[in-house]
Amino acid sequence: GYVGQNVTIDFATGDCGQGAHFGYAYVEASCAPFFIDSRYCEVENGLNLAVLTAPAGFQTYQWSTGATGNITTVVNPQEGQVVTCQITSVNGCIANLQAILTPSDAVASFIPESVCAGDTVNLVNTSTFQNAIQDSIYWSSSDGFTSTELDFEHVFTNPGTYQIELFVESDAGCVDSITQTINIFDIPVADISSSDACVGQNIELSSTSSIADNTTLSNFWAINGLSSTGNTAPLSTLIADTLSVQLISISTNNCSDT
Repeated sequence: GYVGQNVTIDFATGDCGQGAHFGYAYVEASCAPFFIDSRYCEVENGLNLAVLTAPAGFQTYQWSTGATGNITTVVNPQEGQVVTCQITSVNGCIANLQAILTPSDAVASFIPESVCAGDTVNLVNTSTFQNAIQDSIYWSSSDGFTSTELDFEHVFTNPGTYQIELFVESDAGCVDSITQTINIFDIPVADISSSDACVGQNIELSSTSSIADNTTLSNFWAINGLSSTGNTAPLSTLIADTLSVQLISISTNNCSDT
C-alpha cells in the first residue's frame, strides 16, 4: 500500500533517569525488496547450487531447508522446487516468504574480426542471458588492453595474432567467458621506381612496393587520370610535361598503401 509514496521514520531517545547523561542512538536503515530472488545458475559438468537470500535485519530466520540465517544453499536445485522462509522481526512480527526455484544462465559470445594494422577492431558483444540481464562486462586482449564497455573497440598497431577474452556476469550472479583469436594483418609499403625522360621516349614505371609477410600485392595505377593494373605501367611522353602518378598496392588481406 505504500508503493510510490515517501515514508518518514522518526527515531527518539530519552535522557538517563538520573539526569547525568543524555540519551543517544546510532541508527542504520536500509530499504530492500521484500522477497527472495529464486534464480539459480546452471553449471555444466559440475555441482549446481542455488544460493537464496532473505531480506536482512530480522531477528530470526527459519528455512524449509533447515537453515536459520538469512542465507541458505540448495544443492542440485530442481526447476519449480519450492523453498520457504519464516522471518521474525525483533518485535515478534512474523512473515512467510516463498521462492519457486528458476534456472538462469549467462552465455558469453562475440563476433571476431580481423583488420589491418592501425585500423580499429570493433567486436560486437552478442552474449545472451536466461531469466536475467547483463550486470557487468570485462574485455581483455593479449596485448594488455582491457575494457568494461558493452562492445570491444581497440587499435592494434602491430600485426600479429591476438587473443581476445570476454567475461560477463548477470544480475543473478551467473558468469561465463569466451576467448577467441583475431588476426592483425601487415600493411604494404607502396613505392614507385621511375626516371625522367625526354619527349618521345617511352617510360616504364615499376612498382617496388613491399610487405613484411611477403605475400602477393596487387597494384593499381592512375596516371594523369588514366587507370591500369600490374607491376609496371608504360608511359609515353608527347610533350614536355610534369606528370602525376599514383600507385595503390593492396595485399591479399585487403590492406593497402598509396
